[in-house]
Amino acid sequence: IDQPDGREFKSSAMVTPLLGYVCGDLGLVIKTTDGGLSGTVLTTGTTEKLYSIDFVDADTGYAVGAHGAIIKTTNGGTTWTSLSSPITNTIYTIDVVSANNIYIGTASSGAVQHLSRSTDYGATWVDVTPVGFTKTIWSICFVDANHGWFASQDGGKVYYTTDGGTTWGSTVTSGVIVPNSVYFESLTTGFITNNNNGDIYKTTDGGLSWTGVASGLEAMYSVSKFGSSYYACGKYGALYKSTDVGDSWNVLSPTNTTEMLRQIRFKTSTFGLAGGGSTSSADNLGFLLKTTDAGLTWADVGFNFTLQVYSFAIPTSDVWYAGTGNNKLFKTTDAGATFTEQTNPIVSTTADFYDMGFSSELVGYAASSTGKIIKTIDGGANWTLTNSPFGSTIVYGLKVFNDQKVIAVGGSAKAYMTLDGGDNWTALTTNIPGSFFAIGFLDSTTGYIGGYSSPSPVMSKTTDGGLTWNAISFPASFDNYGSIWGLACKSNDIAWFSDINGNILYTQDGGASWTQAKKINNNGLYSMSIVGNDLWTSGNGGTIIKGYSDPLIPVELSSFTAAVSGKDVILNWTTATEMNNSGFQIERKLGSTTWAKVGFVEGKGTTTEKSSYVFNDKPSFNGSVSYRLKQIDLDGSFKYSNVVEVNISAPSKFELSQNYPNPFNPNTTIKYSVAAKSQVELNIYNILGSKVASLVNEIKEAGSYQVDFNASQLSSGVYFYELNAGNFTAKRKMILLK
Repeated sequence: IDQPDGREFKSSAMVTPLLGYVCGDLGLVIKTTDGGLSGTVLTTGTTEKLYSIDFVDADTGYAVGAHGAIIKTTNGGTTWTSLSSPITNTIYTIDVVSANNIYIGTASSGAVQHLSRSTDYGATWVDVTPVGFTKTIWSICFVDANHGWFASQDGGKVYYTTDGGTTWGSTVTSGVIVPNSVYFESLTTGFITNNNNGDIYKTTDGGLSWTGVASGLEAMYSVSKFGSSYYACGKYGALYKSTDVGDSWNVLSPTNTTEMLRQIRFKTSTFGLAGGGSTSSADNLGFLLKTTDAGLTWADVGFNFTLQVYSFAIPTSDVWYAGTGNNKLFKTTDAGATFTEQTNPIVSTTADFYDMGFSSELVGYAASSTGKIIKTIDGGANWTLTNSPFGSTIVYGLKVFNDQKVIAVGGSAKAYMTLDGGDNWTALTTNIPGSFFAIGFLDSTTGYIGGYSSPSPVMSKTTDGGLTWNAISFPASFDNYGSIWGLACKSNDIAWFSDINGNILYTQDGGASWTQAKKINNNGLYSMSIVGNDLWTSGNGGTIIKGYSDPLIPVELSSFTAAVSGKDVILNWTTATEMNNSGFQIERKLGSTTWAKVGFVEGKGTTTEKSSYVFNDKPSFNGSVSYRLKQIDLDGSFKYSNVVEVNISAPSKFELSQNYPNPFNPNTTIKYSVAAKSQVELNIYNILGSKVASLVNEIKEAGSYQVDFNASQLSSGVYFYELNAGNFTAKRKMILLK
């Protein structure tokens, strides 16, 4: 789910694995029906910040927030009603134990009634605050009508009740300054978290005593259970998982690491590498991660490079090169199964290879923190020094165009180009100051250099292969952004950069203006890579972020099929991506007739995930029928799909089916088939034989039909429905139970 207008999310409630709600700033409530892949912003009628949301079932739910706001829906979020509140200060948490048993907890400032309970569906609230309690309540959890707990600002205390809130006791947890959330899965087993020290505490005796099971994590916000596993989430997107009832916790990440990832590159849409390692001198781990499923999973190739991997190159799917700290170079020719260290002419034990690039399997260049640039023309068997003009200035980035042409950038506003394989270098006039950490090119002509010059990032662009450069003018607001480390180009107009503070920005007009993408976390992002429609960036904390490389995500229809099932036509279609997709109008045409609308299916809005749709049409005619989709954007613009065609055969006989449901109240459906064009009558009779309703009285073409019958005006009892079509007559019994 995306954040609309940058409004922050505060809480979520999943009613089913697919149906859920999220609340947040300025009255924000979003509803998802696909497990969070997409969401619809609901109209709540309030602009208050909403801190907590909980639902009784798919239709009835509550959200609470600032200034005592309490809102309620009874129709799945379509409309919301503001309820009378017992207080005017912030309500931080709500727990809907059952439809008529609800608790809310409030902030301490100015509040008299800190814990309140409603037993009449939120109409009125009774004060059930423990005697003498005056602190903020952050989280409430009840497992049944009698047993509940709440976490508060009251030191390390966790409060509990065993009589539905009539009386409360408390226990003290050593070391927890402010338990900010509480979660119980049973009467005995529960968890609390702490956002100051990143702690998770567990109890197995209903909260009478607590044991620390994790510490030193990111600031933790909540614990929950799904299936047989437990999950804890925290600041900066931190996510941890436990498979032993919370006794131990492991970071949950597709990369399976929290270490720094210095570089990410993809060779194909599915195969890519990410390199990095520990930033601690006490842990000399350096690694390469590999994915072969477009980033869904990442696995360590299994070789310890001893020191952090700063850069790598992928000339072929089997041949890779890697550069690490302490002046080390490595090569594999078997897709990472084995690596061989290569000798190089740089005399240093502290050099870091910040970047490298290859024009072929044999010819490549590597840039060093010592200011040296080395070259190989035989696949790394021999490396030689080029006439690097950087002196002792760090070389941070390389762009290798071919065997002879290379552009290198580094500290002290230095940028150089060679056209003869490194023998001679020409200083480039980039027209920007500072240090240059990143270089990214679309092709042989269009590219960018990025870096930093206090107090803001800097960038310059070339459209003639680096001969001339024009400074990109950033607004004053860009003083909030850090140094640019990742750069990638999608087209002449679209480019992206990432900074040391976790920001991602893009341009759609060749650099004239820039827009910030939604921020995932604050981890520094050091590298960017674009392959096809995918944008990748990596950085601190094991972060790998995947996005769509074109900010204007199209509605990409990947399949559209139609199939006959009995007398129905089942339409199935999938989209690879969607942008501002309002939905699909289904249109049908019989023979030479005009297209007619037969239905509408709501779209997913904006998503880069695959989405599947289905529509069941019930045509009442036979022969060849065509279908097409009219995809409609939120702004009203539209486009058509290809046309699919099916053939619907005529029924082979006259037939009257049993109504469904039966017994019914008050609606039921009657289906019948007509084998040839006929005058058709379908009537309803009571047990005395009197006609009480006429459903059909007209000429019908051969085909299958259905009629919906509403018996709300009839009394309970046995009725008969009779079909007369030509010489065919059939009668069946149905039962109305009210």
